[in-house]
This record gives sequence, structure tokens and C-alpha cells, in this order.
Amino acid sequence: MPLQTKTLPLRRIENPAARLFAAISTALARRRDRALLARLDSHLLRDIGIDPEDAKAEAAKPFWRP
Repeated sequence: MPLQTKTLPLRRIENPAARLFAAISTALARRRDRALLARLDSHLLRDIGIDPEDAKAEAAKPFWRP
């Protein structure tokens, strides 16, 4: 079963600077979360219900891909 993530609904941001900041913040959060996921061992992944292969695939994604 592929790893499923839930996100909040997107809201339209009108200010271009705010949109850029939001995009950068999201990308950095993805990069951080995927790096942390990659460091978890298989025992911890099983504890949280994630298959190690799914975690490996998620961690390998570039930060710009949701």
C-alpha cells in the first residue's frame, strides 16, 4: 500500500511575495520530513504503520514533488 499523506485544503494567496514564501516553506518542510523519514529504521516504521519500501520511495522523492 503506498504511503498516503493528508494535507489541508489549499487556499488562494493573492500576494505574490506571500505565495513565494508559502511555496518555499512547503518545499523546505517536505525536504525536512523526507530526510527524517529516511532515518527511521524498519522497526519504527512498522510501529507507525509504514512499509519500509514505501518510506524509502517517499524519501527518494525530490522536494518539489508532493
